[in-house]
Amino acid sequence: MAKLLGRNMQIFAGEYDFSGELNSVSLSLVNETADITTFGNDNRQRLPAGIVGGEISFSGFYNSSASAIGEQISSLLSASAVYGLYPNGASLMDYGKEIVGILDDYSIQGDVGNAIALDSKIQSTCVVLDAVSVGFVSSSVFTTNIQS
Repeated sequence: MAKLLGRNMQIFAGEYDFSGELNSVSLSLVNETADITTFGNDNRQRLPAGIVGGEISFSGFYNSSASAIGEQISSLLSASAVYGLYPNGASLMDYGKEIVGILDDYSIQGDVGNAIALDSKIQSTCVVLDAVSVGFVSSSVFTTNIQS
């Protein structure tokens, strides 16, 4: 796979496309393995299969216009949603990652001399999935999950 520039990256939150409002995004994956070390062991012992999870963090510029990120992100605070991250865009057959998650951190910062910024974090509530875009329909991306 080719190395990519971040300028084509797209991030979707439920039915919303946040790409035009953001300038930084990261996806962290984690495999939480259970520690089963007992007395007398010289080394840590862990169960081989853990709980896979992840987190998407993003930041950008606050926009309070109707149907912009300020309004859209507020509607996501109360429920879980599907969040998709597509490093090379979300045209037909582009690959990405999706999580079902909960927006658990949202902040807005600003000062007199700069644009108002926002930061947010989504915690996954299930396995992080590989996904392939099957294109845009009604301004949202539809994906099909690929078995990892």
